[in-house]
Amino acid sequence: MFEQLKRTSRGGAASGTSGRGGVLAFLRVASPRLRVALLCGGLVLVIAIMLWLKTFAGKGGDTKRLPVQPALTVSPQAGLPVVSGTPVLDPKYRDMIRDATPDDRRWFQDQIIAYLLLEAKNTPAVHAWNRNLLPISSGSAPEIRKDSKPWRYKYVRFRGKLEYIRDENHEEVYGESDPPIGEIYRGRVLVAPGEPPVRILFLTPTVPLWRDTDSQEARPPFKIIEDGWVRGRGIFVKNFIERTPGGEVETFLVIATRIERDYETVPVRSLADIPFNIIHDDPALPTQRDGRAILAKEYPRALFRLVRYAEDRAGKQGEAVRKREGLVPAAWPHDPKAYEALMGRPKQSRGKYLGGLGAIAMAPLEYGPATIPANDAGVEECLNGWLVTDSNQLVQFVAPISLAGDWHKLDRIRFEGFFYKIKLYPSRAGFDRVVPLMVLTVLEKVPPPSLNRSMELWIALGFILGIGLLFFIIVREDKTKESYRRVWRKRLGTDES
Repeated sequence: MFEQLKRTSRGGAASGTSGRGGVLAFLRVASPRLRVALLCGGLVLVIAIMLWLKTFAGKGGDTKRLPVQPALTVSPQAGLPVVSGTPVLDPKYRDMIRDATPDDRRWFQDQIIAYLLLEAKNTPAVHAWNRNLLPISSGSAPEIRKDSKPWRYKYVRFRGKLEYIRDENHEEVYGESDPPIGEIYRGRVLVAPGEPPVRILFLTPTVPLWRDTDSQEARPPFKIIEDGWVRGRGIFVKNFIERTPGGEVETFLVIATRIERDYETVPVRSLADIPFNIIHDDPALPTQRDGRAILAKEYPRALFRLVRYAEDRAGKQGEAVRKREGLVPAAWPHDPKAYEALMGRPKQSRGKYLGGLGAIAMAPLEYGPATIPANDAGVEECLNGWLVTDSNQLVQFVAPISLAGDWHKLDRIRFEGFFYKIKLYPSRAGFDRVVPLMVLTVLEKVPPPSLNRSMELWIALGFILGIGLLFFIIVREDKTKESYRRVWRKRLGTDES
């Protein structure tokens, strides 16, 4: 074999037509040790490239938890948080606001109201702003009544029971504006009863519409909010005294950018208080008309009641409650048949407590009071994310905000929680997937599993033996050929030694 290789290399080198022939000619004249070293070096280079490619492919690319809200800076003048990126409003109108005396508080100041209504109607940034909203509540009301100046032009949020709402034409009721504003809605919300009660008078240029997200219809119709509980956000103007046929009412005047349906908070003491019966998640839904849209629904009323129930049992703080109630998780169904049974009959597993090991598939997001869906459990914050189990099953989860932390993609975790429903979502590949939706009580990091080093040692030993065997074969063959040539030279009488 080597003689043929050498003849080929000599031919290539003599003709000068191939660089490869030059390399082979070099190997022909090189010592056996050098040839072995070159072959071993090539083998080591191949191994190193394979290991590098494996390491590069295995990198997850940590995904930091996305900031839901920008960082706050404190304004020494106002004493309240100022958020970078907040839509700018004309300060000259803010300086015109007056509410120091009762007469000032009865004055509507039409020019300022018209300007803010136009901003809320025509400026998308003002209409859509929902970050770091200051809450108007029973806790903040005394401070605002005492001095509203730091709150003027601030973006606020509120929730409460609607006392009245009516539509009006701005030009007919409040006077002309340029450009004309047209139809607006005026209402009053009781934020907190007491003495004195906390009320908000709002004006909004947007129609207060809502649709029932807990309906089993794929696309429930829009309805105008006429009564019940609402939540809103907007721009704080001033302390205001509303004159009504029944007398004067102390309020806070707000130009609302959005009025949404809300619900009075109800207690959640057990799983029996969670309306699982409203959930429709039959696995056969995608084959029906509008079935995909129905299977993608989350049913916030049931979901967030379950989140509220999980709050008292979540994390280290809820460990004692879990032990007292004997809340021991059943093993996550890693077996394909058991997993198919869970996904194929979700109604039978609703509220079942499960647990297992896995990894963070996508860094979870934090939902705050302005972004969380309206619910009657009083949940204003939650965690929403994705994990992948040890059996490579993707799971979406919602969790109490107490489980928030410095989570990154591919963090090794242990999880426990209640099975809620199966949910359809469109994947990046362009087709629909159905995954379990869980409400977690435990989400904690665990050390990664120990690696099985014995296999790696056997592979390394195999490489060493292979290199040694290659070295032996090459050296042995070279010695055999040299001995053979020496014998023939002696027979032919050409041996000069």
